[in-house]
Amino acid sequence: MKYLLGQYDKIIYCDVDIFFCNSSAFCWEKLQKYAIALTPHWDNIYDKHGVIHMANTGLFNAGFVGVGLHADTINILDWWEFTCYRHMGYGPGVFVDQKFLDILPIYWNQSTYIMQHRGYNVSTWNILQYKITLQDNYNIWVNQQPLVCLHYSARFNKAIDKMQQPALKVVQKLRQYIKNLADATVHHSGMLRILENRQKRGCVTTTKML
Repeated sequence: MKYLLGQYDKIIYCDVDIFFCNSSAFCWEKLQKYAIALTPHWDNIYDKHGVIHMANTGLFNAGFVGVGLHADTINILDWWEFTCYRHMGYGPGVFVDQKFLDILPIYWNQSTYIMQHRGYNVSTWNILQYKITLQDNYNIWVNQQPLVCLHYSARFNKAIDKMQQPALKVVQKLRQYIKNLADATVHHSGMLRILENRQKRGCVTTTKML
């Protein structure tokens, strides 16, 4: 992210299993003022599993992190990089690179924005608590805010089984995402086969073809 900040004044990092359904303008706007924008898990704090999940994995999800040029930005990224290098892993108080983010609103409280928009990073850990509605029988809204992006975690199918209408409309978005992913996988696999055949024939190939 530090490298990209040399070319852009605002960056959004997202995991590869996040599917955008709407404009992310809300986050870009917040990054004009803040160094970093974090998305809480918004788990169910009245449920034992929700509380334990956030206690073990962190208050925020590292699958979606926004960064903007600010006086504290490089200090924050340097600290996160150094902390991950020294301590990243699994264990008490550690969940890969993610749980360290809990510290940011304490030490950089003026530079950290906690996303209140429930339409970001909708996933298995929060969707069952949300009120899902439809606008114009098509656009999905989450707690009266437009759905921006879905995070297709490994346990999403279990959450889908518990959904009620109109939350099931989210499944349509997931199917679109899965189809796009499948199409990309087929294309990528096809290119790999072409490259393998060219190599067998002694042809020179480069990674630029991918």
